[in-house]
Amino acid sequence: MAPSILVLEDNDEMRRIMADVLEAQGYQVTAVARGLEAVEAAAHGHFDLIVADIVLDGMNGLEAVEMTRRHQPEIGTLIVSGYATPENLSRARALNTGGILRKPFELKQFVGLVQEQLAQGQREERTETTDSSARDGLLWALGALAQAADQAPRAVSAARVRGLTERLALAAGLSEPVSHELGLAAVLATGPAVPPEFYHDHSLLPALKTALRHLHHPWDLQPTPPLEARVVAVATLAAESEWASGPELARQHPGRLDPELLRLYQNLADEPAPSRARPAPSQRSRNLLSLARALVEVGDHTSAERAYREVLADGLTREAVLALLGLARLGQAEADEAVAMARKLGPVLFAETLLESGLLLFSQRQTGAAERLRQAATELDRLGLEGGLARAVVALMRLGESPAAHRLGPILAALTDPRYGDEIGASAHWLVGEALQLLPGLPDACRAVVARLACHYPDYSLRALDSLAREARLSLVSQFEHYAPPELLERLGRDPDPEVRAVAARLHQTAAPAPLIRVRSFGLFEVLVGEEPITDKQWKTKKTKFFLAFLASQWGRPVSEDQVMDAFWPGDRNKGKQNLYWATSVARRCLRVESGPELLERRHETLLLSPEVPHFHDLDEFEAAYQAGRQAQTQGQIAQARAAYRRMGGYYTATYLEGYYQDWAVRRRDAVEQTALDGFCRLADCSLSEQDPREALEATTRALDLDSCRQEAHLLAMQAYLELGQPEAAIEQFRTCERALRQEYDIEPNTSLLEAYQRARLHS
Repeated sequence: MAPSILVLEDNDEMRRIMADVLEAQGYQVTAVARGLEAVEAAAHGHFDLIVADIVLDGMNGLEAVEMTRRHQPEIGTLIVSGYATPENLSRARALNTGGILRKPFELKQFVGLVQEQLAQGQREERTETTDSSARDGLLWALGALAQAADQAPRAVSAARVRGLTERLALAAGLSEPVSHELGLAAVLATGPAVPPEFYHDHSLLPALKTALRHLHHPWDLQPTPPLEARVVAVATLAAESEWASGPELARQHPGRLDPELLRLYQNLADEPAPSRARPAPSQRSRNLLSLARALVEVGDHTSAERAYREVLADGLTREAVLALLGLARLGQAEADEAVAMARKLGPVLFAETLLESGLLLFSQRQTGAAERLRQAATELDRLGLEGGLARAVVALMRLGESPAAHRLGPILAALTDPRYGDEIGASAHWLVGEALQLLPGLPDACRAVVARLACHYPDYSLRALDSLAREARLSLVSQFEHYAPPELLERLGRDPDPEVRAVAARLHQTAAPAPLIRVRSFGLFEVLVGEEPITDKQWKTKKTKFFLAFLASQWGRPVSEDQVMDAFWPGDRNKGKQNLYWATSVARRCLRVESGPELLERRHETLLLSPEVPHFHDLDEFEAAYQAGRQAQTQGQIAQARAAYRRMGGYYTATYLEGYYQDWAVRRRDAVEQTALDGFCRLADCSLSEQDPREALEATTRALDLDSCRQEAHLLAMQAYLELGQPEAAIEQFRTCERALRQEYDIEPNTSLLEAYQRARLHS
């Protein structure tokens, strides 16, 4: 796309000439005469360069440049003036303008300076925005990794070569994020050939692409290949040589490998390799699940099926259940397989799988849907999983079954409870229409809940209107007393039924409630306004997107501007302020709605996300559920504590801000993981106290997926096996713990574990 230039010049003839000359060079040009017009243009459009006169009526050119940078901090600047005073020139230099051109000037000189400024303007958006070819490249890389990691038979262990590469990269002084890229590069290097188009965009995975591009360049030839490539070369050749020693590799490949890296490799070979007993397979499976879901979204069902089946290779795991459900949705498996596997893994996963399989049968109107949904409702109700129970009950009612009248209101209330905003939102595409069909037969309180649900998702409601009976449409419009989305009210005002039209006509055009803002911080960061996700194009840059994630991590609490700048734009405070103003402006535009208060507020020199705006944030709900569980547990309310810890586990579907490695995010990720670990162990402890060893095992499995060396979790798992009368399984659990502790820390299990081990041996 051609660079875009904003020209600010009050002389009509000069403005026309500059615009014509620049357009003749192939640039996109917006020419304005007043400073305020330039600021307004920058607020609503993207520009690579502003060419500005200094002396103007009203706001002068330098003031306009300063204001423009609040919207676009990285915009290039060229000052053109015939009447610049020393003071103005000094201020222009203070603003770090790219160049100053005095009038009169030659057009060739003008064009040359413009080209120079554009060449120097390495905009943040260009380095951070991922275009479609880069996304395709990433998908290819993940797919190749998935295929390369577990080919059978396979000469090279993917896990081992990746681990060696990462350790060698860190030993060579490279950063942790770069080491992760190089580990992936090493696996790709031992797999299928990399297509040339993979290298077209270097802004995504630059270390990986650098390593692969220069991988086969010998170390002793000039120019010396980049360090990234030299690291991967040592690791991959070591793997191909069946982990030969450093000196042996040097003899086998004379002049090919960096001697210093061979020395580091030998040092690493002499040390015990740090490894964890369990997380690698589960992390691999989670990555494959993410890949499969992405492939489903883009319509590549064949590749998605292949990725789902790769997950099944890891055996009896939570991820395998989710993969079976994914295959069932593609018509490539029976949902019963997922249910049977989930039954073996614990009551919470079993209940959730019953629900998902029942809803799949319901969507296909298959026999057996009602029975499966009844089972799901019973289990979800017993476990206190209210969001899932509400979805099951809506489907059951559409099949002609209904809970007791006194329970219906409390159950359906979860449909608009912010705590369940994400799971209700994920089901809204079918849930809204089915709930609206139920309106005529519901009591008034339940009708009000369904009407609020319709207001939260007006697009889905509009799609359902044509299929609604007259009584349902009349029930819906009759609930719009204090609020009504304009699009719904306008559509009902044209209803074929005169009574529906009459009720709609009497309603005042009051402001509709602000749409629910949904923020997902577990996994890939995502923000939705109502039903619409905010796209990367709307965010402009990756930093702007994660600037919002930073504020969301402290929702409702003021965050100082200095704290934000330290996290995102350290160094030059003036430039940091400009970046902060621009990011704030972009985020506000992304989050602005027609009605309701501003979400992103500035108070003095602080920023905060308003708690008054209707919102759902999975991180907040996760932490609130954990605290509720602890409080209930402290007060001896074990059943309530278990329900809260289950909710906490439901929100923890992936790591916090997956794939983002800024220091603040890594620190918060570690803290969140520790909270999850403690919550799962507490859930296991509470479950054992209520004689439910199966849920205790399910909770400890999730804890050990996060930290295979957590001795508390191993002990709780052993106690659960002993409760179930399975001492041999308890002994095996102890041995798993023993291996993990020796590999990771070179220590022995604690006294409590040894005592549990002795009890297990006595009973075996």
